[in-house]
This record gives sequence, structure tokens and C-alpha cells, in this order.
Amino acid sequence: MKRITLILLGIATLLGSSRVFGDVDVDRAVRALGGSDALAAIRSVQIRGTVKHWEPEQSRVPGGEKRFAGESAFTLTRDFASGAARIDWQRQLAYPGAREYRFSEVMTAEGGQVYGIDSSTRTGQSRAADPPSHAMSGVRLQAALRELARSSPLLALDMQRAAAWTQPLPPLRVGGRSLPAVRYAAAGRDFIVLFDPESGLPARVRSLDYDFVRGDLDFDLVLSDWRPVGGIQVAHRQVYELAGEVVADTVLSEVTIDPPPVAGQFELPPGRRAAALAGGPGIPAYQWVLRRQYIGVFLDSDMLGWDAGASRGLALQEIAPGVLLVQGGSHNSMVVELADSLVVFDAPINDAQAQWTLDALREKFPHKRVRHLVLTHHHHDHIAGARSFIAAGATLVVGAGAADHYRRMALVPHRRNPLLPGAVGEPRIIEVNDRLRISDGGREVLVLEVDNPHASAMLIGYVPDVRLGFVTDLWSPGRDPLGSRLNAGQAALRAAVARYGIDPERFAGGHGSVAPYAPLAQLAGN
Repeated sequence: MKRITLILLGIATLLGSSRVFGDVDVDRAVRALGGSDALAAIRSVQIRGTVKHWEPEQSRVPGGEKRFAGESAFTLTRDFASGAARIDWQRQLAYPGAREYRFSEVMTAEGGQVYGIDSSTRTGQSRAADPPSHAMSGVRLQAALRELARSSPLLALDMQRAAAWTQPLPPLRVGGRSLPAVRYAAAGRDFIVLFDPESGLPARVRSLDYDFVRGDLDFDLVLSDWRPVGGIQVAHRQVYELAGEVVADTVLSEVTIDPPPVAGQFELPPGRRAAALAGGPGIPAYQWVLRRQYIGVFLDSDMLGWDAGASRGLALQEIAPGVLLVQGGSHNSMVVELADSLVVFDAPINDAQAQWTLDALREKFPHKRVRHLVLTHHHHDHIAGARSFIAAGATLVVGAGAADHYRRMALVPHRRNPLLPGAVGEPRIIEVNDRLRISDGGREVLVLEVDNPHASAMLIGYVPDVRLGFVTDLWSPGRDPLGSRLNAGQAALRAAVARYGIDPERFAGGHGSVAPYAPLAQLAGN
């Protein structure tokens, strides 16, 4: 059977112009969409719609129900001759806090620009500009261009014109159905397009992505609710599925073919440098780029974890004797030196930041290894580099009931992650129920479980001899000013300090830096 399949694949490749394998026929899809002449006549399109987003790796419980991120209205304008596009957004976000962003994205082959504020994590260029504006990073532009290609109403026509880059595949089963499939790899894109066997229309456009926590996975754009517009068929329902789980649901309300042009709508600021599209080996971190935008916290930098235009990069800063904070980026780790080992709190962003941290610690402490990695909670931005620490031999310290989540992270395939593609093995895991004491006979480190509204199985750290705590997300010391009363996260931290009878003078944060604890404690009665 395998030999027959290979022969059929070879015949289909030799046929070239017919692009047929079993029920697959790209020409049939083009005809179903309105025909090559009608599709080729389209110069531009304007699309209005709404989209809802969810984030599965910000759940309340490890592996639990995904968070609703928010709902946005948008107007997308595309010029097919130049490849330029503009999206005007009205984004209403619900998580991690209610807020509204109104901004525009302009994408061209030369670069991209964001006009307005689109994130709570802004680059230095965005903060300095008046009115706010900043150049897109290369990785964001590349992700945006990929999604524009995936969702294009002319995708089947592009495939027909690029016969040399279309490869018939055996049918794929999805939801109990067998769908004809074609691989389309042209202009830097790599999609698997699945067709509806009855109508011939495209049903799914799949990319093979990876997630720092979930490993290798399928990312599908599911097309439905086809309606005639200007002589062609357009899918008015477009749903993104991540390994079968819905993370974005788009409904189109209005589609206009060849709208009147608007002068300057695709212009980039004069004198701006062209974005350098990522050209390194492996698949870019598309999931990080797209889904951090879903919740409005994307730092628009090719470095992902730090602003290449405003920061010198990561650095180890001593914040107490034998205690260091990895700073310079959007997320921090705290390192505590014991007599013969190191304890690290959190492994944020990705394996690149984790490997930088491990290398810096090997240089500073050549005779000590990281024996314990304490993960304050399961949200992916704070654990995405954990596999690098597991590979280096660290034991994970996690909240009660969370071990299986981290075990899955270590054991699922991660072949597409270019930073750490190999297996890291079965992790050693300690679950903390209430409290854990890590000690070398001299200095001790306390790991304490915290009841809180942000995430279950949440931990904080405390180093008694220097009266220094570590907290992530409940409070960002040195970054977020205190208000007139404690918010829910700060109140949870204050309750934990009282519950365990610890006496912190300062707290370091997974975000921010270091700040005295007394001002927060004084607000407890307000």
C-alpha cells in the first residue's frame, strides 16, 4: 500500500498542471470560488468584522478552561497588486484586565507600522513617539504576512498559479471526515490546505507550529459560511483552532470588492528602516507573537523578551547578598545562592532566555548548578523556558496538583522548537502543599503556596536571612504604583505574609524590579 501511495504521489507531481491526487483538485476549488477570471480580476478588498479571542495557557487551573481574552471590531483593507494591507482595530480586552485599544496596523513587503497603542507592554519607540507609533518587529511582520496569506480570498488562485509549489497529500481525517489535502509551500509560507469533498471549497488552512508549553501542534484556520460577494465566494466565518481548540472566532459582517482607494492608507513613516524578516533556521515563534497580541501584552521586539531598541539586554543584578535578579526584559527570574547549589524562581519567555540565564549562572558560579527551579504558577509566559532547566538537571518545584501539567510539557514532542528540539526526559517534580523549605544547612529558602484570584497552585518565595520575597503577577514591585487600596492580587500577597508569619523587608518581582514591602502592608486596612 505504501508503494502504491508513493507511485500516485509521483504521478501527481509529474502531471503538474492538473494538481490531482484522489479527490484533490486545486482547479476545482478555484472554480467553486468563482473561477480564475473572477478571482484574478480582484484588485483589492475591504472586510469588516468582529473577532473573539481566547488564551488556553492563561487558564485559572493548570490545563483548565481557556481564558476569554476579549472581542474586537476591525476593518481590513488589502491591495493584492502591492501586497499591502491595513487593519484598523477597536480592541476590547477582558484579560488580564479590562481595557480598550484603538490602533492601526500597516503591513507591506518592506515593513510594518503600528499607529496608536496596541499593548500594555510598549516598546521605547512607542513611548517616545507623539502620537504613539512604532515599527513592527520582523517576527511580528512575518507572522502578520503569514496570516494574511492564509486567510486571503485568493489563496486557491495563488496555489493554482504556483503549481510547482503545491504537493498533493493523502487525505487527512478531521472530525471523523476524510478531507482531500494539498501542501502549499511558496513565498516563505508552508500550509496544508484541506478541501471539502462535497463543495470543493477550502475547508481548513493548516500550519505546523509549536508552543513553548504544548510542543508541536496544528494551527488551523477553519473556513465556513460561504457567501457570494462580487462574483466570488467568501468565507464569512473564520475560526482559528490550536490543536483542535478554538482560540479565535471571526465573523465577517461586510465584504467590499475593489473599494475606492484612500490616499496614504498603506504609507509607512518616511525614513524608517525596513524590517528584517526572520531568516534563521526553524519555525519562528508564531504562537507567541500571535497569542500575546490576543491578550494585549505583546512586546513588539524580535528578542521577544526584551526591547532591542531600548534595552542592552538581560543582566544579572545582585539585589541582596547571594541573591540576583535576571533583569533587562519584560519578565524576571530570581536566583538564590546556597552553599553548593542554586535555586531559581521562574523560567519566563522562552528557551533563549532560559539558556542565557543558565549560561550566565555557569560563568558566575562555575562550581554550582541549578538544583531547584521554582515555578510560581503555570501561565506560559513564566514557564516557557522550563524545559531548558529540566535538561540541565533541575528539579521542578510547583504548586500542589500542578505536576502533571509540567510533566506533559516535558514529555510531549517539541521537534519544531529550534532552540531546544530534543527530548528533555522525565522531570523530577516536587509539589508544594502549603510550604517547602529548601536549605543547605545554613541559608534557607521558603516556598509558600498562596490563595489568590490569578491562578491556582500559585507560589511565592522568601529568603529569611535577607528578608526578601519573590512574587509574580500578584504584585509587580518597582513597576506598578500602589493605589489608594490593595487590589485583589496584592491583598492575596498580604494575606499570605500574615498567614506564614514571614517578615519581608522587600519583594522582587517576576515583572518590575524590587520595592519595599511596608507601603503595601500599610494599605491593608484601607
